[in-house]
Amino acid sequence: MSSQLTTSIRPFDRFSDLLYTHVFPGMAYLLLAYLSEGLLSIPPSDASAVWPAAGVSITAILLRGYRASFGLFVAFMIFYASSWLDTSSVESSLRSLTLMVLLSSAALLEAVGAVWLVYRLLGGFPTLIDDKQIVCFLLIIGPLASFFSSLVANITLLMFDAVGAEHFFVGWLTWFIGDSIGAIVVAPVLLALFAHRQSSLYTRKMAIVLPMTGLLMVIVVLFLITKNYELQERRLKFNQQAEQLHSNIESRLEAGREVLFSLQSLFLSSSHINREDFSNFTVHILQRYPELQALEWTPRIANANRQNYERSKNFSGRIVEKDDSGALVIAGERDFYYPISYVEPFDGNKRALGFDVASNPIALVAVEKARELGMPVATAPFRLIQESGAQWGVVEYLHISHAGIDGVSEEGVVATVYRISDFIGAVLQERADQSTQMELELFDITDGSLQIYPTGESSPVAAEKLTWSQEYLMGGRVYLFKYSAKPEFLFHFSQWSSWIILLGGMMFTALLGGWLLSLTGSTIRISQLVKERTASLQYEVEERRRTEQELVKVSKAVEFSPNMVLITRPDGEIEYSSPRFTEETGFTLDDVVGQNINMLHFEQPGETSYRDLWPRLVDQPDWGGILGNRKKSNELFWAQVNIAPIYDFMGQLTNYVVTLLDVTENRLISEQMSYHASHDQLTGLINRREFEMRLQSMFQHQRAPGCQHAFCFLDLDQFKVVNDTCGHVAGDELLRQIASILQSQVRSNDTLARLGGDEFGILLLNCSLEKAHEVAESLRDAIAEFKFCWEQQSFNIGVSVGVVAITEHSANLTEVLKQADSACYTAKDAGRNRVHLYTVGNEMLAQREGEMHWVSEINAALEEDRFTLYGQLIVPLQNTQLKPDVELLLRMKDREGNIIPPGAFLPAAERYQLAGRIDEWVVSHAFAWLDRNFTQFSQYFGCCAINLSGSSLGDQRIKEAIIGHLESSTLLPYKVKFEITETAAIANLLEAQRFINALKAYGCQFSLDDFGSGLSSFAYLKNLPVDNLKIDGMFVKGILDDELDQAMVKSINDIGHVMHKTTIAEFVENTEICDMLRDIGVDYGQGYGLGYPEPLDKLLQQVSGEDDR
Repeated sequence: MSSQLTTSIRPFDRFSDLLYTHVFPGMAYLLLAYLSEGLLSIPPSDASAVWPAAGVSITAILLRGYRASFGLFVAFMIFYASSWLDTSSVESSLRSLTLMVLLSSAALLEAVGAVWLVYRLLGGFPTLIDDKQIVCFLLIIGPLASFFSSLVANITLLMFDAVGAEHFFVGWLTWFIGDSIGAIVVAPVLLALFAHRQSSLYTRKMAIVLPMTGLLMVIVVLFLITKNYELQERRLKFNQQAEQLHSNIESRLEAGREVLFSLQSLFLSSSHINREDFSNFTVHILQRYPELQALEWTPRIANANRQNYERSKNFSGRIVEKDDSGALVIAGERDFYYPISYVEPFDGNKRALGFDVASNPIALVAVEKARELGMPVATAPFRLIQESGAQWGVVEYLHISHAGIDGVSEEGVVATVYRISDFIGAVLQERADQSTQMELELFDITDGSLQIYPTGESSPVAAEKLTWSQEYLMGGRVYLFKYSAKPEFLFHFSQWSSWIILLGGMMFTALLGGWLLSLTGSTIRISQLVKERTASLQYEVEERRRTEQELVKVSKAVEFSPNMVLITRPDGEIEYSSPRFTEETGFTLDDVVGQNINMLHFEQPGETSYRDLWPRLVDQPDWGGILGNRKKSNELFWAQVNIAPIYDFMGQLTNYVVTLLDVTENRLISEQMSYHASHDQLTGLINRREFEMRLQSMFQHQRAPGCQHAFCFLDLDQFKVVNDTCGHVAGDELLRQIASILQSQVRSNDTLARLGGDEFGILLLNCSLEKAHEVAESLRDAIAEFKFCWEQQSFNIGVSVGVVAITEHSANLTEVLKQADSACYTAKDAGRNRVHLYTVGNEMLAQREGEMHWVSEINAALEEDRFTLYGQLIVPLQNTQLKPDVELLLRMKDREGNIIPPGAFLPAAERYQLAGRIDEWVVSHAFAWLDRNFTQFSQYFGCCAINLSGSSLGDQRIKEAIIGHLESSTLLPYKVKFEITETAAIANLLEAQRFINALKAYGCQFSLDDFGSGLSSFAYLKNLPVDNLKIDGMFVKGILDDELDQAMVKSINDIGHVMHKTTIAEFVENTEICDMLRDIGVDYGQGYGLGYPEPLDKLLQQVSGEDDR
């Protein structure tokens, strides 16, 4: 049931959305547009001073979103089609459609642009509460949006020649003002009228809509009344001008009739009239009435008298008529003829001379009627014989009976000839001031309705239909004169009252709308402020209640606080002390109240008192620190003192709160900790950190030009023997006694320090290098003479000393320490128990400094990830079905990308304890590579051998890192083999056993590298649970030539097999060595003869057959 209901509702909802989004906004726009065009248009341009429809489009998009643009665009097209659509031809249709699309796009641009700017600048749908937002909103939807749309629209009209360039600015200004005022007036009304219930405009609907609607109605009514009054005035003025113009035309037509009667009188009063007489008589008439086309005399000639007429001296020529093609030919025979005998002016009418009027049926009817009635008779409009254009002509005839005045006829007709367009044009020219403002149309309505003027296209007529018509009877025919006002008449007779009323009224309505929005918005704001203020007062009341409760709590907290609390006046006078203060210091409340807080100060040299501190509180009212205070018993106690200000509601300082926390015990502990931080606990000498600080201070403050200082670095030679033989307790005692000996040998201003382990340092101030050498030798002698006894054992101790001079040219602290360290190790390398002076260029020091260079290079390579892994195959020699193993070999890249062999940097790494960090790098990258290539590695390789240094065997961190990789890796642990050197394993036998057992528990394998190089290899072998023995290459490479080497290899292989261990021979450099090893029974071989080291990825490609080579 519910699903059916939902299904039935959804189409209705979609239909409703379609109506409200597209149809209704479009219809509303069209309705207001047509009403504005019909009611609010004002002559002479018939444009509307305001365009309310602009507000409809903006409101529609604000309320319904940009989707409403489609319906509005259709409405724009429909509206503009009524004015601009021209379907007379395909070209006209396309041109007009393009114009309509551009104008509609400009109108849509105004609405969409206004809404976009509103959302952009006002941050969303306008609430129109704040005055600033109201002003911005009205400016956006009015002038700002209308400016560009009106400009685009008028440029479009200019491009399509719909307006002239001289009218462009006025057209744009009218459009801009109309759209701006229309949008500002209508949009707020519609927004309030159709606002959502949640909108703030909904509650202000009646307050905004009713006043503005009422005012708009009043303005429209006043406008229509004024407009109608102006229309009546214009109509009266137009009728007056039309009557005057028509009267002038009538007077000229009447003059033409008088000319006929003058000609009649001429012929009746004369006995003989030739062509010259006719010309002399008519010349003055034509000068007076130049609008007349011609004056003619046409006798009636009987057929029997035709030849006499054509031979007479008054007429030389033949009687002619027009054929069907319009050419003049000799007239055919008929009972009588009406040839035009005299015509003036002759120029322009020559073609009419001799023409038989009787050959033209229209003219013949008028002539016969004039003969019959004896009154002037006009022809129906026709094309005159002398007409070369398209003008209509009218001829008015008057019959004359005479006594053969011309010698060939008894009767005839005189005629006035009118070319209608020329006649009216000439008459109108006399009244140019009126004729330019009116359009005249002339119709012959005797036998229907025939327009005979104008003959071409009519001039444009004003949109406001002002017309005046008058009939006129001439020669028995009725003519209708119709006068219409041109736009020029409306421009000449402009009236601005209605325009001012409409424009001013709308502007007033816009201001009223803004004021109503502001007024109602301020009401809402005041309401909100009242609510906020009420809530604020309630909050303040609640806050005051909470504050009072907090004060009670604070009072209790102060009273029972473990801290001592004092409250003083701003000048330091004590007003209150807590019970805890009395308990700690012995001072009662009466003892301290009214006293200055400085009474608590315990006088000590260099210590800050409250009296010194108090003036600083003006700039730094919050203060904290440790001060020495006295108890009532004058006993000193140290307190952590914190001072905080208390201000009243006016921001004035009223009191200070002083809290004191006894930190005497902590201070003593801190002093002890400070001492321990700078001194060695075992010997009581200063430690390395303090020593380096003093040395650095000396570098900064005591290196004047010419100064000479010296630094001695001492390293005991036999300390490890004592430590390993007698234990750490004995070693500690030895260090204490050595420290005493050294302290007895140096000056009081020299600095002696234990730098760590069995290393000591002495800073000799103001001491030359030669003197320092003597001091160092005396120290060495003193220690050499010393015998250390421990539990009935006696030891001779030696010391190696490195001495370096410190001058103004010494680089820095680090460099001096490095130089002293190099000198000391040079002394050790030279045989120990001696003094070595650091001098630039010393060969042994250069070697030492070279190693130091590799230390920094190793550290940089670790940080910059410049190490790389190579691999070398370990090939099975006995069972070729087995997969080869691979040993991972380390290489370093310099900053140019060149490969550095391990022999260059590994000795320095071993010597300076960097081998462990390198092992961590190797293990991490090895497991990462194995994880990435697990499938291929398992397919083509047996085990992966990873080398570990001797220092890593006792390193718990490396062991835990390896275990972590094993647990997280997808690689099977038995695929991983670790190689340790025989000498490293023997030197750290116990640690090696623990390390091997821990990793073998996970399934890893171990190889003992360089086996046979130790002095007692076989003795230790049974104590090391390794899986493989790698026979030292020094035996393997000489196996072909040296029987002893061959015997050693064979014995190591045999013993290894007896202990169930696999044997691997190193340095297999050729096929001959490989064959002999295979004969001896060695299981695996490794060397250049079996494969060179290659980068791991490249090696994997070679073994898998993917290498292109």
